[in-house]
Amino acid sequence: MKHIVILFITIANVLFAFGQEKKNVITNNIEVGYDKTTFIVFGSEVDFFDVGSEDLLFEITAKPNIVKLKGAVEGFRETNVTIVTKKGEYYSFIVKYNANPETLNHIFTTDGNPVLMDKEEFKEQKEQASLLKDFDYVEKKISNETPINTLSSFEYRMGLAVSGIFVYKGNIYMKLVMTNKSSIDYNVDALMFSVQPRRKSRRATSTQDVYQQPIHSKNLPKSVLANQEVKNILVCFVPFTISNDNVFDIQLVEKEGSRTLNVKLQSKHILSAKIIQ
Repeated sequence: MKHIVILFITIANVLFAFGQEKKNVITNNIEVGYDKTTFIVFGSEVDFFDVGSEDLLFEITAKPNIVKLKGAVEGFRETNVTIVTKKGEYYSFIVKYNANPETLNHIFTTDGNPVLMDKEEFKEQKEQASLLKDFDYVEKKISNETPINTLSSFEYRMGLAVSGIFVYKGNIYMKLVMTNKSSIDYNVDALMFSVQPRRKSRRATSTQDVYQQPIHSKNLPKSVLANQEVKNILVCFVPFTISNDNVFDIQLVEKEGSRTLNVKLQSKHILSAKIIQ
């Protein structure tokens, strides 16, 4: 009986405390896109957060009172985000997809004063905006390009192909195609990029592989349905080159399956990338 009384008192205290802080609860509807980043600025540092769906990318920036949101996939379903600041302010957001959000910066400061952004953060936002603009430009320019010397891998009635390599403002863009000619859907677990020795010795280990992280990507599917082809997958990398002793490996891994595909690019393929004017 003593335990029950203690439990009751604890619950009552929590409810009372919540009632006292209820005035700090703010609920908002916000729109988030896939190609544009939405920022939320709070009056104090973020202490706790919860994101309702993995289709929504959430990141606390170098300034811990600023977070950024972006769609991991296009057209994601409505979801929610919960945030609690170190001042105990509780925020609840309903997040809806919009390819072109009307508002990209949401500011919730308690004192009403403007938020000052340091030079590094401003530079990062400016570079990100410039990259997205460049990405859209490249996508439009190569939309009607006829594939020349396509590099591909086709096994298990599943195909992965590089239908074009391009350079714009120094960055490297690769256009990919995934083709499923089987009767079984192909669920994508990972698409990985790495620089590997062209001929691995028997003593070679995974440490010889240097993984390359794209700085942006678009149209990457979660799955390729049976008898479906997904075109116009675009990934972008900072400038890089490889020696003749290495290859640039693109690996597509199936989720809960064994259909792993690899396309290997040589140095000459990257150096022959088409320049976008």
